[in-house]
Amino acid sequence: MRTHYSFFLPSQKKHYTFALMKSRISVMKKMIFILVAMFAAAIGTFAETKKEAKTDNIAVYNIDIKINALCVALQLNEDQKETVTDFHNTFCMEMLVAGNAEKSERKKLVDHAVENAVSNMSYILTKEQYDKYVTILNNTLYNRGLR
Repeated sequence: MRTHYSFFLPSQKKHYTFALMKSRISVMKKMIFILVAMFAAAIGTFAETKKEAKTDNIAVYNIDIKINALCVALQLNEDQKETVTDFHNTFCMEMLVAGNAEKSERKKLVDHAVENAVSNMSYILTKEQYDKYVTILNNTLYNRGLR
């Protein structure tokens, strides 16, 4: 018959095992807490507000959309296409000027460019076309973080 020799009495062994498990759990909790703290610090360090990050990039102000797709979406005739193309090019230039301006003046210049584009288009487009254009413009500006 095989006997098992132990350095601890059975009652002491249970106490030792429980204490060992308790210390291991405590160490694991500390490690998890440290990992969570490091992750939070890393996220906090690199976090910027979405709008600021978008509008600091000058490429956001390049509103060079496909004019043919705009003409198809608005169902423009040939005369309207030419005029809308000219107005859209003017709008793109005004937006690029706004993108290259100082950060404090950008919002004012973007608002001015949008007002000019909308007022110019109101002379050329029908009511339905104008409403669709305003919707497309608002969605474009919103998606780029300019509104």
